[in-house]
Amino acid sequence: PRFISIPAIVSMATMLSLILLCSTQALAYMGFSEGDAELEGLALLQSSLELQQRGHLQQDAGHAGQQKLLSWEEARAKAEQAAAQLTQQELHSLLRGQHFNAKGSPDEGYYVGNVPGIPRLGIPALKMQDAGQGFRATEPGTEKTTTAWPCMLALASTWDDDMVLLVASAIGTEFKGKGANVILGPSINVHRVARGGRNFEYLSGEDPYLGARMTSAYVRGVQDQGVMAVAKHYAMNEQETNRMTMDAHVSRRVAMELYYPPFKAAAQADVGAVMCAYNQVNGTYACQNPDMLNGDL
Repeated sequence: PRFISIPAIVSMATMLSLILLCSTQALAYMGFSEGDAELEGLALLQSSLELQQRGHLQQDAGHAGQQKLLSWEEARAKAEQAAAQLTQQELHSLLRGQHFNAKGSPDEGYYVGNVPGIPRLGIPALKMQDAGQGFRATEPGTEKTTTAWPCMLALASTWDDDMVLLVASAIGTEFKGKGANVILGPSINVHRVARGGRNFEYLSGEDPYLGARMTSAYVRGVQDQGVMAVAKHYAMNEQETNRMTMDAHVSRRVAMELYYPPFKAAAQADVGAVMCAYNQVNGTYACQNPDMLNGDL
């Protein structure tokens, strides 16, 4: 529900282009025992390190085990063909999520975000999962079955985009193995409030240039595994206190020079999607702000 209002800014073909960037159905959900979870995470990272040392860590996802995402041109062409064949019911089903209950968690057997697929047209379901420190275990009985990766702020503190690429690749591999084809991250807001409740989740730290470098590496690392990344929270989501009602007043120059660079880097890295923020920006809620969505983005 907090994704950008698709009908307001893009055509149905463009929306399907986003979906078809992941061109195959996600694997079935796969759990790990508590002991295996830690070993699995270490093995994923070790495998990535070994690939890099042998010079085989290819940014174009060409090596074995990875899925090559469609280019925007290929995805759009394929989407236009599919969109022309959609029934009204199928079209409407692609415009909203399912199975996220009023308690703030998904229904049993579902991911945090779910959009049904259209099998007859080869449109895969979107299976979206949080993301701040790895795969969020929301299914009953799956606690302690996923790898707890360093938080985004810890990764940013390394100032090492190669390391971020490696960790993001391993995270993407784990998401794929657990059946999710969309990771609801990275969170890339530049810190403004020192006591911000989600600062630990934000990959940019206090520096827009650092955030841009880290974001580009993270997006490439995840998407090279055939999992779509989602840059969030667009934009000016700098505090948790009163986040549903607060209004961030930001000049255009400050937005462009300080807060937008990580999001620009995400776009340049071909990020699959952007999630809008809860808060208002200059008097209008971010998710319905025409200047931000139809203009800046």
